[in-house]
Amino acid sequence: MKWTRAGVWLLCVGAAVAQQRPHGISTADMDTSVKPGDDFFAYANGAWLKRTEIPADRGTQGNVAMLRELASQRTADLIQEMAKSNAAPGSNARKIADLYNSYMDE
Repeated sequence: MKWTRAGVWLLCVGAAVAQQRPHGISTADMDTSVKPGDDFFAYANGAWLKRTEIPADRGTQGNVAMLRELASQRTADLIQEMAKSNAAPGSNARKIADLYNSYMDE
């Protein structure tokens, strides 16, 4: 494998970012007022459950659901930006804008 300067730089930046991210068990989500032997689920997740509101239209809420919703919102925002732009005819941005606008023309 041949390494380029950009590849080595990206590898170093990625390693630095990975080191900055917290990992492991989040003690902030624990409810230490509950004895683990009495109710381990409440002990491990009690503080998170107390401060997290589950939306009325969902049965659960968690990191995966929050990331999915964030990704969907960002995708919708990108598509709406492309729909408002004046992209060059035949470009991918124009194709996305045309498709979006054809469905929004009600």
